[in-house]
Amino acid sequence: RLSLVTSPAVTVFHLKCPGGSGPGATANASVYVSADLKKWGLEVQGLASQPAGREYQLWFQVGDEMRSGGCFTMQDGEVALLNPASFPPGTTGIAISLEPKGGSMRPTSPPILVSNEPVRL
Repeated sequence: RLSLVTSPAVTVFHLKCPGGSGPGATANASVYVSADLKKWGLEVQGLASQPAGREYQLWFQVGDEMRSGGCFTMQDGEVALLNPASFPPGTTGIAISLEPKGGSMRPTSPPILVSNEPVRL
């Protein structure tokens, strides 16, 4: 994980709580993407545990389409990590929403965290 975060030309999407209040207000979340898009990782801290029967789901904004990046759960005080093998080319934004357990084909609730301003380091 550290090698991805510190690699040259990594792109970082820092996710923030829209409006500054709500379930994601105290969360700290970032997605790190390698320059070749072959590796990426999500790190989330400070997000409350999900209600029973629900999971958090990561979304990639690619054009007008939201593509699932996977589901994850949070336990109070723990760090959630996702690290799949590929990152969708053309991604301009990332969001996290609370979805039914097992995930959804598209977001069914408002985003808890969003990033539309990637920064290349």
